Amino acid sequence: MCGISGIVSRHTQPALEDLLELQRSLAHRGPDASSHYCKGPVALSHNRLSIIDIDTANQPFFDKDKSLCLIANGEIYNFSDIRAHYQKHGYSFTSKNSDCEVIVPLYIEHGIDCLEKLRGMFAFSLWDAERQKLILARDRMGEKPLYFHVSQDHFVFSSELRSIASSRLVDTSVSHRQIARYFRYKYVPEPHTPFEHVQKLPAGSYLELDIATWSYEIKQYWSPWDAKPVTGNPTEEIRQSLEDAIKTCIVSDVPMGLSLSGGIDSSI
Repeated sequence: MCGISGIVSRHTQPALEDLLELQRSLAHRGPDASSHYCKGPVALSHNRLSIIDIDTANQPFFDKDKSLCLIANGEIYNFSDIRAHYQKHGYSFTSKNSDCEVIVPLYIEHGIDCLEKLRGMFAFSLWDAERQKLILARDRMGEKPLYFHVSQDHFVFSSELRSIASSRLVDTSVSHRQIARYFRYKYVPEPHTPFEHVQKLPAGSYLELDIATWSYEIKQYWSPWDAKPVTGNPTEEIRQSLEDAIKTCIVSDVPMGLSLSGGIDSSI
């Protein structure tokens, strides 16, 4: 599962204790390892649940100059092909077989368009020290959550709403409008949350925070309405897609279990 969190300070270096408070609140998401990165205006933390490359894939991940720092939650299903491509062209990975580390060379080559190359479920944060920008991104369907708060002095993000609300840097004033939505819909539609000053990054979107101007923008890189129509035999296309999805999703270095609900997906 893993958990990621971080703090960006506009004027001073973030306090380590504030970062550790976020990290402690996500301990249940990553019992196997915890680590953090603090440099300049940015402090990032990662709680790891080990699934692939148990021994050498602890985060953060860096480029060779350490101007890029990545923390990620999730799984990149097509990592083997991406990894093989960059190894063929001389890129040196620090892990033996991490799936998430492939995001770094992809970003080096393609910038934010690297998101188009990723197949998986993920939420990640990438600090680009050279450009002085922090990037947050979520997978296409939003399987992995990511919440954030921005004020005049701090930008705080976390994998869980409870975690971000535990920070003393976050204004947790309740949004009565969103609470009303909860009672109407039984959930709060993103990008809103029950808190007035906390947002949820929408699925299929990325956020880019510019430290110099202390401004951010959110852009959608994928929409289900952009999916191409099925052109072949539907039965054959669905079967092939399912077999391909299963093949890529079951890569693991630890035992796996399935919880079947009896719905359409489980019945298939």
